[in-house]
Amino acid sequence: MSLSKELKQVFEQFISSNVSKDSLRNLASEVGSDDVEALIDAVNILDDPSEYCQDDYDEKTVAGFFLFIDFISALIINLGAPAIDEASKYSSSKHPYVPWVAKYASEPRFHGEILEKFSDIF
Repeated sequence: MSLSKELKQVFEQFISSNVSKDSLRNLASEVGSDDVEALIDAVNILDDPSEYCQDDYDEKTVAGFFLFIDFISALIINLGAPAIDEASKYSSSKHPYVPWVAKYASEPRFHGEILEKFSDIF
């Protein structure tokens, strides 16, 4: 399966609040520094979180949406300096959430908090 399809499946798991730790571990073990563009693209194709919600009070879907953003950031952080440098090139993206990923990955003050959310994955 292609990386973009795997990322889409993982996104679906996050927004449905049914995340498989094994899926996340497998994905984390498969990505490399040369996959940063695909990781950024997985965020770049996302619509506004409200587009995925069942109703106006669907907090689980919104929480899952932003947890996916954090997961992409964590993947990049985990890949190290070359991947972080590559991700920082997207800091001026017009997509509302891609600059978040670039910022979270490039600023060490966010690393601990982001990685802590996925401490059982990395």
